[in-house]
Amino acid sequence: MDGMDKAADFTVQRDFVAVPGVRNRVQADGKWGYADASGEIVIPCRFEEAGDFDEDPAAVKLNGKWGYIDADGAFVSPCQWDEAEDFYDGTAKVMLAGKWGWIASDGTLLTPCQWEDIDSISEGIAAVRLDGKWGYIDWHGNPVSPCQWDAAYAFLDGLAKVRRDGKWGLINSAGGEVLSCSYDWIRLPDGELVFAKQDGKLLSFDMAGVPLTQERMNALFPDGLFPVQESGRWGFLDIFCNPVIPFRFKYAERFREGMATVKCDKHWGLINTAGDFITPCRWDWAAYFGEGLAIVKQDSKYGLLNRDGVLVSPCQWDEIFDFCEGFARVLDNGKYGFLDRTGTLISPCRWEEAENFTEGRAPVMQDGKWGYLDEQGRLVSSCQWDCGRAFRNGLAEVAQNGRWGLIDRDGTQVTPCRWDNISGSGRDRIRVRSGGKYGFIDRTGNLVIPCQWDTAMGFFHGKAIVYRDGQKYAIDETGAIISE
Repeated sequence: MDGMDKAADFTVQRDFVAVPGVRNRVQADGKWGYADASGEIVIPCRFEEAGDFDEDPAAVKLNGKWGYIDADGAFVSPCQWDEAEDFYDGTAKVMLAGKWGWIASDGTLLTPCQWEDIDSISEGIAAVRLDGKWGYIDWHGNPVSPCQWDAAYAFLDGLAKVRRDGKWGLINSAGGEVLSCSYDWIRLPDGELVFAKQDGKLLSFDMAGVPLTQERMNALFPDGLFPVQESGRWGFLDIFCNPVIPFRFKYAERFREGMATVKCDKHWGLINTAGDFITPCRWDWAAYFGEGLAIVKQDSKYGLLNRDGVLVSPCQWDEIFDFCEGFARVLDNGKYGFLDRTGTLISPCRWEEAENFTEGRAPVMQDGKWGYLDEQGRLVSSCQWDCGRAFRNGLAEVAQNGRWGLIDRDGTQVTPCRWDNISGSGRDRIRVRSGGKYGFIDRTGNLVIPCQWDTAMGFFHGKAIVYRDGQKYAIDETGAIISE
């Protein structure tokens, strides 16, 4: 396109964000294209519909069919699909002739379009429906559990709820039965235990389906209580499923650190383990916040309440986000800051964007650039990055001038910003992309597996699945092929 039109002359789908590798959708004359972070049109407006870019290709519609393009506008999968969804973790759902399948980000068809319905991948497994029954396959299309269930939920912490003949059961990620389909309902509240109701009795199990002992229940529920709904009202039972706090609440959350948020009719309050109110139901909204604090809302503003019912931070914030590592983001007049547990601002509300603390560092944005704060609110890496991701295992992925690199917690560059993309910094082998090909670097930034693969999944238990010319391989951490 001569003169490279500016996106300001077009209808822009979303505000431009200077994130390398991301293309922003723009529209002209009813057609969609993409602009880069500066606003220049880099992919002409010729598509009937267009999806978002991330590190994976974007879905586009042309002549009534969907396909996928890369950030340069080249097709990785031609427009042949009746429907196409966004990529997630290297795979995307596509439909052909009313049946669903999966493709990889290089366009390789991982599983044929043979399913009546297909759910999103969760923990590497997805529910699929065939002949009106549900089963499970892994993200390579291999069967995990045959299509035999009337209903099937997504996997959570290695387990999935399934229903047959009106009764619920549990299976594990290998397709094995954990609990038979003989329960009225099953709940998995927190990844450590399972509650079920059978013949009017409430039962508790560990994640392997073994009934819980008193010692185990005491460890899982130090407050000794958990919320249950009966006849439209919520109350609390002890670890032996005996009622302790009557079923009188419209809603109730789990006890944490001796506090539980409850909803009466229209307002929220907090109770202790005796069922007494720490603060009455007078708040527009309330939720357990962690570290001995709860968030409360009044007159469209948020504040913090401690376990004694005392406001440690008045209801003055436009928004308060979850505590993480002892700090919470707050929003005031469109700017972000950070509070500690005493309600003290360690960093005033001056940041255009901010993310949670991880490993003692928080990404913050000023003048469109990202930097990192320490726990005293000091910048340890100045706001110089076009994009900055959370720290994982001592490293963070940062971008500058369209390329990605790594920094450590002191802000020192471990590897320069030279990669088209980078992901998986918390692992020993970190996935990088260069020239449209994938490889892996180690935690010191050295390239240990050359960029030669069309698609690459992250390492898991010392093995990664990679693709080249449509062929699937498994490689070890040296890059050696261990299976095809």
